[in-house]
Amino acid sequence: TITYRGQPISVRRLSVETKFLLSTSFAEAPVFQEGLQTRVRLKVTNPSGVIVEGARVAFLSRPEVLEVLDPELEVPRLGPGESATLKFRVVARARGGVFPFVFSATLPSGRRVGLLDQAREVPVLNDYRL
Repeated sequence: TITYRGQPISVRRLSVETKFLLSTSFAEAPVFQEGLQTRVRLKVTNPSGVIVEGARVAFLSRPEVLEVLDPELEVPRLGPGESATLKFRVVARARGGVFPFVFSATLPSGRRVGLLDQAREVPVLNDYRL
């Protein structure tokens, strides 16, 4: 609200939209093998107009469902429009169903610059023999 001599003369509405320096998405649909190490591939893209250096991506999940062996990986230097694929090693501890995923990208300063938070249905295979 803009006022003149204590009287409102104009009202402007601002719309604030969150935009991260890094966007994160699955590079491929994950498929787990219960009790065996599997890789979850995450695609990290820099949609901003600046170079991003020193960023790290943390992968969080419930440990009784999904054990993350690489909880944090460094993102290579990304110029504007560039992408990189990170590979997290995980072990599925559940028989399947809905798995919670949280990928949080931060700069060395601690500033969060990317986030992917979702739960998705992921198949868990038991196709191995001893």
